[in-house]
Amino acid sequence: MKNKPKNPVSQPATIGKFLVRFGTLIGICVVLLVLGIRSPNFFAVSNLFDVLKQGSTLTLIAVAQTVVLAAGGFDMSGGSLMQFTCNITAGMVIAGNDPFLAILACTLLGMVTGIVNSGIINLLRIPPFVATLGTSLILNGLSLLYNGGVALTFGYHPVLSVLGQGYLGPVPVIFIITVAILAVVHVFMKHTRTGLRMYATGGNPAAAEYKGISSKRCMFVAFFIAGIVLGLAGVLQAAYNYGASALSTGMDVLISALAAALLGS
Repeated sequence: MKNKPKNPVSQPATIGKFLVRFGTLIGICVVLLVLGIRSPNFFAVSNLFDVLKQGSTLTLIAVAQTVVLAAGGFDMSGGSLMQFTCNITAGMVIAGNDPFLAILACTLLGMVTGIVNSGIINLLRIPPFVATLGTSLILNGLSLLYNGGVALTFGYHPVLSVLGQGYLGPVPVIFIITVAILAVVHVFMKHTRTGLRMYATGGNPAAAEYKGISSKRCMFVAFFIAGIVLGLAGVLQAAYNYGASALSTGMDVLISALAAALLGS
């Protein structure tokens, strides 16, 4: 019995699918390899942990963006919210408040911002891009009003300095916190009914509605979670930078976080 001839189209198609799925990861590995060859110390354990520490806040913003994107939304206010909560944290610490009170306040502030964003989108039927862009501009104005246009800086703090610059063995504390938050969000999105419904809504809103899944509820949950994560990201950003942050930080990190979230998707 003769073997059937192979389909000449199937192999290129398979390669194409592989590149679409893993092309970004392959590209990142190539870049890292080139950096390692050009600078042998790049892959030193201490340097790798420094890189992870520097990218922890950006990772949290990207996580928040990913949650919103998974539910079919879009958040332009993530960087501004992080910037605002960073300023709030620094201001409260400079004023002598308990750092845990600052953490709670910023978490609640992020939560409220997420609720407001989802309310504007769900109740007023304004597209997520437009709604969150308006929220971003408002948060930028509030940041300038709060800090007077200057960076709020505090020195060594027994709690925040440990969160932002401390180490547990060779591992940065801020990286450990980031991984913990990432793990919680991952479990929620992949292993709970609500998380899977959010994926369904973002993948095919019409089919999800037909199955009885409320897109408005999914949008609310997505912005609710994103707001909490972004509020905590602002706290960690203040802890990492001793409160100091440039006024353009919010937009800069938003662009990088959106790029990471979209490439990851």
